[in-house]
Amino acid sequence: MKIIIRQANFHDIPQLLRLEESWPEGERATVEQLESRLTIYPEGYFVGSFSSAPDYIIAAFASSPISYTPDDMSQFTSWEEATNDGCYHPNCNKIPSDTLYLAASCVDIKHRGGTVYLDFMNQVLDSLKSRGVSLVISGNVLPGYDRYCKKNGEISAVDYVFKTHKNHPIDPFLKLLYQLGFVVPNEQHVIKDYYEDAPSRHYSTIIINDLSKR
Repeated sequence: MKIIIRQANFHDIPQLLRLEESWPEGERATVEQLESRLTIYPEGYFVGSFSSAPDYIIAAFASSPISYTPDDMSQFTSWEEATNDGCYHPNCNKIPSDTLYLAASCVDIKHRGGTVYLDFMNQVLDSLKSRGVSLVISGNVLPGYDRYCKKNGEISAVDYVFKTHKNHPIDPFLKLLYQLGFVVPNEQHVIKDYYEDAPSRHYSTIIINDLSKR
């Protein structure tokens, strides 16, 4: 089924809250966070629907401008720090908007496991590129890390991130993100305690998508 995207607005908040129910209770965005994102930088907030049901939101993408220097990771000590606890930094809309930080993305739990996430994200990234956005940055967990070590023996988080099978990352989520054009530039972009996530052993990566390569 074809997915269509548009910019989110305040009327979407009830449906955005419905999407958040796909996450564990402690990881869901609040009304305050959603309202803050829509107030500070609505241009970076997208929602997606099937063309056959355009009023029913199945996916969301929330991003805001960020300053990024590849050799300075000091602002990426945690997701809370990078995103002002999910509310966006108040003056981020004064930063040149050619680099965006993807604070959150979500797909309706009923539509996970297929191509919906890839289809939705590709449309959003193409739209951002057409608007002059150069880079999209995000943080992601490594949900296969702990399981891999228990099955195959201990390796460092850095070695796990850059270990490949048939030219793809062995971590399932990282593999999915690489299909969208995201990459982990170097070991400095592998960070401890960015998210609290036991399957990742609390390691995360800061991933970069150079939209000029799309």
